Amino acid sequence: MKARFWDRLAKSFDKDATADPILMNLFKDNVSSESAVLELGAGTGSLALNLAQFCHSLEASDFSAEMIARAKEKEKPENLNFTIQDASNLSYKNESFDLIIAIFVLHVVPDMQAVIAEAKRVLKPGGKLIAEVPIPKKQGIISAILINGVMRLMKFRLWTAKKYETMLQEHGFSVELNHDRSSDGKSIILIATLKT
Repeated sequence: MKARFWDRLAKSFDKDATADPILMNLFKDNVSSESAVLELGAGTGSLALNLAQFCHSLEASDFSAEMIARAKEKEKPENLNFTIQDASNLSYKNESFDLIIAIFVLHVVPDMQAVIAEAKRVLKPGGKLIAEVPIPKKQGIISAILINGVMRLMKFRLWTAKKYETMLQEHGFSVELNHDRSSDGKSIILIATLKT
């Protein structure tokens, strides 16, 4: 997916931005005041602005220059930095972060294997990845065909929870939580720990 696509969405990206209590609690449960955190696909920084207070440092990154430009217009704490990054080729040193957050990112990146390999490289041993991804939900056949068609047209993935878990395990992560996001099963939150 080209950065131009996301650049065009930057103006309206914050339209429905609210602090998600489930994500906030999962984040707080997995960080300390000493934690270095990386957010992949930070968009205009709304989530990062809510999370920065709970960690030592937070690097909020996005592929879209326009998203990051909008994020930088906001008032932010000193421990938060916004940066343009390609999640499949990060500029950070090995073992730089205790936690990586990727909320609705893995299904849209062109090379998910490279993104997970980079996450593994920049995470400290025992570090964690919190990822939220859409999954196929039980639906009528016409809805399923339409949703799958749109996802394919956009070159997005619509994998099962098991497929995500298997992929993470193949990269040296153990999946400790697979949290079904809602009663209609539209997405899941995975917490994966990098094996030491």
